[in-house]
Amino acid sequence: MSAMDNAHALVIGIANYQYINKLPREVLNDAQDIRDLLINPQYCGYPEDNVRLLLDEQASQSAIRQQLADLAERSDPESTAFIYISGHGGRILAGPNQGEYLLPVGVEVEYDDDGNMVRDADGQPLLAADTAVSSTELTQALEAIRAQKKVIIFDCCHSAGFTKAVDEAVDIEALGIKRGFSDQYYDKLATGRGRAVLASSRNTEYSYVLPGDKNSLFTLHLLAGLRGGAPGSGGVIRIFDIFNYVQP
Repeated sequence: MSAMDNAHALVIGIANYQYINKLPREVLNDAQDIRDLLINPQYCGYPEDNVRLLLDEQASQSAIRQQLADLAERSDPESTAFIYISGHGGRILAGPNQGEYLLPVGVEVEYDDDGNMVRDADGQPLLAADTAVSSTELTQALEAIRAQKKVIIFDCCHSAGFTKAVDEAVDIEALGIKRGFSDQYYDKLATGRGRAVLASSRNTEYSYVLPGDKNSLFTLHLLAGLRGGAPGSGGVIRIFDIFNYVQP
């Protein structure tokens, strides 16, 4: 058995949200291309059956939970676990649902029993937090993965200039959500031996898709690095080689 037989991955890409503003098509390209590179024997060499891909409607709250639990079940201390998430992430800064959330494809806003949108004192709609994945839940799910080598990559803070509202859709900023996860949350996830977290931007920055590109700017360079653009000593690409390649 080769070392890569015990390498596992979960790749999530969500662009076409059902009830909140969409993200560009390139988000789906990013996730698909990451998955394809992982299973390519000339590059990452992950067994195809070990790499799970959730795109758009596949990335429901229940499916994300199930696939994280499945990754925990499949892994052991000798495993390598790779998790890539591209979509909406955000922080509710005040109120009873204050916290950080990963937003599945079907995340909703709050409605009362008469079907009217619930709004706060400032007239802003409210996120139905129980339809999202909280940072606490995500942290616990990641900690349950026993692999001693874990790489977690987020491309979750896309520029408002590249989002497109659809009929009946609510922009996440109208929900009192600040786009992206906080640097403190990324630091918390990175705590522990053998764990690395890469994020496309800080919480004060945006992630971009440049005109004409197939992929987001961050994932474009991540893919290029994994394809050989970031070789380390001995021709082996290590996590810090990737970081040093994409960071500029």
